[in-house]
This record gives sequence, structure tokens and C-alpha cells, in this order.
Amino acid sequence: MHSKISCVNDRVLSKFKTSKGDQFKIHDIRGHLLAFCLDQAGSRFIQEQLAVCTLHETDTVHEELAPHAFTLMRDVFGNYIIQILLQNGSTHHRYALAKILMENTLTLTLHVYGCRVIQKALEVLDLDLRLGIIHNLDSHVTRCIKDMNGNHVIQKAIREFNLDEIHFIVKAVHDRVLSFSVHPYGCRVVQRILERECSNRDQDIVREKIMSTVAENIGELSQDLYGNYVAQHVLRFSAKPLREKAIEALMTAPVDYACHKYASNVLEQALLYSDQEQRQKMVRSIISSPRRGDSGDALCMLTTNRFGNYVVQRMLDVVEDDLKCLIVRSIGHRMKSLKKFKYGKHIVSRVEKMLSHPPSDDDTSSEGLASSSSVA
Repeated sequence: MHSKISCVNDRVLSKFKTSKGDQFKIHDIRGHLLAFCLDQAGSRFIQEQLAVCTLHETDTVHEELAPHAFTLMRDVFGNYIIQILLQNGSTHHRYALAKILMENTLTLTLHVYGCRVIQKALEVLDLDLRLGIIHNLDSHVTRCIKDMNGNHVIQKAIREFNLDEIHFIVKAVHDRVLSFSVHPYGCRVVQRILERECSNRDQDIVREKIMSTVAENIGELSQDLYGNYVAQHVLRFSAKPLREKAIEALMTAPVDYACHKYASNVLEQALLYSDQEQRQKMVRSIISSPRRGDSGDALCMLTTNRFGNYVVQRMLDVVEDDLKCLIVRSIGHRMKSLKKFKYGKHIVSRVEKMLSHPPSDDDTSSEGLASSSSVA
């Protein structure tokens, strides 16, 4: 409160704003740095000056602001100054700021601006200081993961450290992976762990267990607003045996998943990251699936579905020519009726282009596309 009053009433800051700062340098505002840091224009000016000033001038800035560092870390404009000092300050001053961070790690992690300072510290400080900061959250991992600010710090830690250095975070995710996977912030943390490769065998085993749990529950997660992103990550980053297991689970009801707002995205990823053999199985499974209602075969029903049409488009993107011909033939039988549907038009237009530009004569599938044209 007092800091904000000093910002509003500071005469040097007022003069700076009146003159538009054209003639000011960092040494001109000594004794008034706090007021500048708490002001939008003043903070921007200091940031610009710190980018070009000498190490001695940077140290001078730090010494004046040191008593107010904790306040600045939580300020909408002041936090940017602290981030620069963490990156460019002398070793002595970086250690001084790190001490404040260690004493207030949880408070800052959960703060809308303080979490940015913590993230910068995890990026630029020496390893021993970074480890000291993140391990202060050992008993608060779940709270941080589910917090709108704290989750960013946990994500940053996963990116910056080896997983064995933050084993307590990996364990917390492992213990609640399904709960986190369907949480708006927790799903992001799970995804960051799935993206990481691990050189430590013990932590790699834990990561694989997280992957396996997601794969075993991929049907349920695929239909969740947040869980579908975790499911997509497993298809993208898991080893082949686990990916095949996950895709087999999706193939128990491929048409239902293809018509689902969220699961359809997962099915697209399955088509994209599967190998040729499994991709063929997936497409044939969809094509041969029982019809739903009176809308004809499953493939044509998907073509007219709000979400399913994207799955069909993905199929056309990734399948080999023989299956592509099979899809085109199946759709070609009902081109007229499909044109009447809002979403069917997308596929029909694409199929018509494929039929008007068949493969070259030396392509073994050219005959298949030509025959499709005759039934369109």
C-alpha cells in the first residue's frame, strides 16, 4: 500500500512521464527506483536500461531494490525487474534473491505474478539454488498442480530438471494420474511428464507406469474435456507395444469414438502415430463397423457427422492407396445424398478432386480410383 502511494506521488516519476523519458538514464532515477518499478511506464524504462547498462549499474539497482524484492516479486510490473536481476545480476545478488525465493517458495508459486519469478529462477539460477527452490514444494505438489498459477511452476520444473531430480513430483503424478488427467491444470502436468525422456531407470519405470495407466483407461479419458489431451499424448510419446494396446482399446467402439467431440481427436492421433499394419486394421475396422440407425454404412455416417468427418479426412491423409481407394469407392456410391449434408460436403469435395486427378498410370491403384468414378 505504501509502495503504491510512493509510486503515485513520486516527483521524479511524474517528471519522467511528462518529458516522455527522452533525457533520462538509470542514474537519474536513483532513490526513486521503487516508484518506477511499480509503474507500467517506469518498469518498462528500467527494463530497457538494464538491457544496456553496466554490471556496476545493475548492482546499484539491485542494492536499492533489495529491501523491496518480495513486494516486487508479487507486483504486476515489478516482477519483470526481478526476473532481469535474476538473469543478469552478480552472483552475490542472485544468491540474495534466491534466498528470498526459498523463504517464500509456496507463496510465490501460488501467486499470479510470483509464479513467473519462480519460473525464471528455475530457468537461470545455478543447479543447487534451483533444486533448493523446487524441493520446498515437496509437501505441496498436489496443491500446486491443481492451482491456476502453481501448475505453471510444476510444468517448468518438469521441463528444466531431470526427472530423477524431481522424483517427488513424478511420484505425486503417478499416485493420482487419472485424477490429474481430467483436471484443467493437472492434465497439463501429466502431458509434460509424458513428453520427457528419462535416463534414470527408476524414474523411467514410474513414467512408463503413468503411460500404462492412461493407456488402460484411454476409452474413458478420450471422452473427457481434459483427459483427451493426455490420451493423445500417450499415442504420440509411448513405445510401440503400449501404443498398440491403447489403439486396440479404441477399436472396441471406433465409430462411437469417431462421433464424439473429444474422442474423435484421439482417434485422429491414433491414425497419425500408428504403424502401417495397425493403421490398416483401424481403417478396416471403421469401414466394417455396424451401421448406426438408418444412415447407411458407418463410413458414410461418419462423413456426415460433425466430428466424424474429420476422422474420415484424417484417414484419407494417412492411409495407403489401396485403402484410400476402398474409402473413395464406399463414399462414391452415395455422393449425391452426401452433398445434402453440411459436413458431408467437405468429404465429397475432396473425393471429387481425387477422382478428377487419379494416380499415374504406373500406380497399381489407378484402376481402383477410376472404378470409383463410374459409381459416383
